[in-house]
Amino acid sequence: MIKEFFLAFLLFFLAFSPNSLAGNNSKKGVGLTNSSGEYTKKHYMLGVDWTCNWDIAKNPELPPSIDYTPQRWGRWWPGFANLDGMGATHILGHNEPDGENQADMTVQQSINDYINNIFPNAQQYDLLVGTPAATNYNNSWMQDFYSQAAAQGLTFDFTCIHWYKGPNADSLMNAINYSYSNYGHKKVWITEFNVADWSYPNNYSQEESCTFMCEALWRMGHSDKIERYAIFPWNGSSSASEASPIMVDGKLSPLGKIYANFTDADLEGPCPEVWYNFHNKAFHNRISVESNQVNTAGIYDDSASVDWKFVKTDVDDQFYIVSREENLKLQDRDGDIKLVPLNYYGDKVRWKIVDMDRGWKLLKNVNSGSNLRYTPDQGMHMSSYTGSYLHWFPLRSGEPIEEVSFEAENPSSKDSNTNFDFVSDSNASGGAYMAYNGSSKLAKEDLTSPDAELCFAFNIDTKADVVFKVDADMPAGESDSFFYRIDSGPWVSQYGRTTSGFEAFDIIKFPGLEIGDHKLFIAPKEPGAKIDRIILGTTQGRIWKGTKAQRTVVFEVEKGAVQSSFDVFEVYNDAQASNGSYIMKQGTGSYSPVPSQQTSAKFVFSFNLSNASDVSLEARVNFPGDSDDSFYYNIDGGPWLDQNNNNYHEWMNLKVHTFADLSAGTHELGFYPREDGAAIDRIMLTASEGEISSVMPGRGLGKNGFIGFSDYATFSSNWFDSGCAVFDWCSGCDFDMNGDVQFSDLSVFADLWLEPVPVHKLTFDAGFYDSGRNDADIFSFGQVSQHSEAKVCRSLYFYGNGIVKLNNSKGILGTTPRTCAMWIKPFGRDMQILSWGSKAQGEKWVVRVNDSGNLTIGAGGGYKYGTYNLVDGKWHHIAIVLPKLENPQVSDVVFYVDGQRDQESRISEVSINTSDGIDVTIGGYPESPFFYEGLIDELRIYDTALSEDLIQALAEDN
Repeated sequence: MIKEFFLAFLLFFLAFSPNSLAGNNSKKGVGLTNSSGEYTKKHYMLGVDWTCNWDIAKNPELPPSIDYTPQRWGRWWPGFANLDGMGATHILGHNEPDGENQADMTVQQSINDYINNIFPNAQQYDLLVGTPAATNYNNSWMQDFYSQAAAQGLTFDFTCIHWYKGPNADSLMNAINYSYSNYGHKKVWITEFNVADWSYPNNYSQEESCTFMCEALWRMGHSDKIERYAIFPWNGSSSASEASPIMVDGKLSPLGKIYANFTDADLEGPCPEVWYNFHNKAFHNRISVESNQVNTAGIYDDSASVDWKFVKTDVDDQFYIVSREENLKLQDRDGDIKLVPLNYYGDKVRWKIVDMDRGWKLLKNVNSGSNLRYTPDQGMHMSSYTGSYLHWFPLRSGEPIEEVSFEAENPSSKDSNTNFDFVSDSNASGGAYMAYNGSSKLAKEDLTSPDAELCFAFNIDTKADVVFKVDADMPAGESDSFFYRIDSGPWVSQYGRTTSGFEAFDIIKFPGLEIGDHKLFIAPKEPGAKIDRIILGTTQGRIWKGTKAQRTVVFEVEKGAVQSSFDVFEVYNDAQASNGSYIMKQGTGSYSPVPSQQTSAKFVFSFNLSNASDVSLEARVNFPGDSDDSFYYNIDGGPWLDQNNNNYHEWMNLKVHTFADLSAGTHELGFYPREDGAAIDRIMLTASEGEISSVMPGRGLGKNGFIGFSDYATFSSNWFDSGCAVFDWCSGCDFDMNGDVQFSDLSVFADLWLEPVPVHKLTFDAGFYDSGRNDADIFSFGQVSQHSEAKVCRSLYFYGNGIVKLNNSKGILGTTPRTCAMWIKPFGRDMQILSWGSKAQGEKWVVRVNDSGNLTIGAGGGYKYGTYNLVDGKWHHIAIVLPKLENPQVSDVVFYVDGQRDQESRISEVSINTSDGIDVTIGGYPESPFFYEGLIDELRIYDTALSEDLIQALAEDN
């Protein structure tokens, strides 16, 4: 039961992980020999997740994000020695053993090689084993092989097939279904496929091949019988089919673009804010723009404007369709197709995407209910028919939806021994460029520095393809090249593009980069290449210059709505809110007029900029209707601005405003209510230049571990201050948080004199907020919420399937003394309350209630039990203390319950040396299913052993 519960929790957690379907296709691969030219570049271009090379020799030029699958090609070759340390997970079997010019083996020879060589090595290196792939999936050789192998007791983990036929997706799916049903019901791998016709070379058009590829990728993506597939990359000279090359002259062909740009996300339907082409099933053309009217364009005419994106409306299943170059909306004007400006609204510019069979879509207008249709005699028009003339396949164009640019002379970082020179030039975009200052051509082996030459850091918020362009002057001859690499990938050579002056051009598309920070490195190759700008664009989601930590700061808004001076707002719980809660103005139907500039904000967020910069403001909000869709905001006490008229009816990230050219230094963003019912969850500020950081000192005092003379100086400087507010509270001196620093605060300060200050302090009164010295960012997962039953104000309620993490806080480590103190009201037994560290012996620190209801400390291979029954339906204050010792043992840990020392009932000894493992976690240990169910309040973690008097004071004060 516990195992099933833990699995359910993991599935719940994964279900809410963002963008789980974004990026490249996890089934999609390619076969390329190690001798294939531009090996790395081709893998990037095709956007694949796996590769094979008819060998057991992993190419060091393979990008690390792409999985390599080795193959035993024939009965003599290749050998298995290279499997050692390769890290492969699967191995492919013989390549077309029924082919005279291929592996050329009898069925028994193939079986013998499996028994004597493939299976023993697969067992040694823990590999899953695939069958041979015959020239035809259902020929007599393959059928005989499977029946004889089964008779000899051989079983395989997956079935390999090849498929080379005409552009018929039904034929391809029949091959998959036949192989699955007749060869042991094992998942199918198509290790080679493409359009081909051996009897009638060049019998199929490019358009037919492209239509086939659209449908085939969609259907294979949705099939649970196929695990992987790999395109065979015709190069355009094949006598089998010149209509199905994947690359031509080093560039993706039309068919190659479809294969490269298709992603897992496309299996679920078109994504908003992604550029698409619309491919027609009947005539293979694409919707294009001509004048102010939509007409058909020649298929794959790169000069035509064919990129469109779906823009969400306020209705879930309705979209605007917007052209890229013209930035105009598609409109059904009484049956005629028009383009209109973005400020046109109404049902005539609203469209629904209706799923048809096998990935094809209808584009249905909301106003007329008719569908977009093309015929040669009528062109583009609206129709109530549903035939193939109206079937469209949204194909990702691969064009970036958003771009950032770097001046090459101003990288994120550069090697101190760089071979690039800074050169002034008024023709360059920033008045300068970078050029190689050497006299000879460099090779990859010369790039010895791990961060060789120029580094450009960027961040993306969605798993997506990232397009790399460069603005450069590449004179002809030996001056047209440089090296580049992404993250820890291999160096790739860029060459062969000559320009006359500075010119921007595409280099490569890096497929399926994960969410987060990335680095692009540029290194010189030939003297004379002048690099002016680096341009990076994402095909989905957003991209920023710099790392996430550098350019973005996030505030949980509910941390600001806490005291009576903020009672216009109330904190509410919602599992869909980013941290489980949000704020909203109380009342019904009320409205606040524009406040005067002198009116104080109800909550303020302070941030610091390292450079003068534009700062964009985004808010995660839920605006249910016209009368509850607004708030006021200002910057640095300036005029109040209003955010209004955005009815989202669900949690959405709203782009609110960009504050232009803010100076370096500290700024304050203020908020004030406008309409009740407007729910605000989270604020994100993004700087266009330099770094941005939050100014959130927490309680401000005791940064050296105790309240002392340095804190007295701080308190004196804030004496009699007024207007204290979240988060600063006048540098933490407004202890009672009533808005000013008075004698009541002095009394508290005196009581705290020379007392320890916790590393982490979580009262849970203001949601997830750490007011300790480390001021950690806090995130919740699963069901956790604030609760009105508490020892002080509010507590945190854990439902038995949720945790709270202190982000990037590793707890008290090594043998450092420590104290963990809190109030708990557990609703069950055998549950973990607080944890950090790793699983190794003595390196874990886990506070828990054991199956007898006693306080317990676990230290990885050792434990100590208390005697007091904590599970009696009452609140209890617990404290766990590790004293200062040279070699502390688990038996040295001291327990306190309700201020009184608790005796041990059982000990399993181990030395305590807590390691840097998981972040501090409340409510469980992430790799264990024993989650806490109950209430927790007033949690404190100290890096010192509190005295018994102080622990008693904590229990009594609360």
